[in-house]
Amino acid sequence: MDILEERTMDGYQQALKAYIEATNSHNFDNVERLLAKEAVY
Repeated sequence: MDILEERTMDGYQQALKAYIEATNSHNFDNVERLLAKEAVY
């Protein structure tokens, strides 16, 4: 794995961790901050 792939994976893992934590908070305000404005949830 090259450095670009590592950085991409780190960003993906950080985003997924933040999303899981927000979802587990059971507070949609926490989740909404992570969603794109045009996303359908």
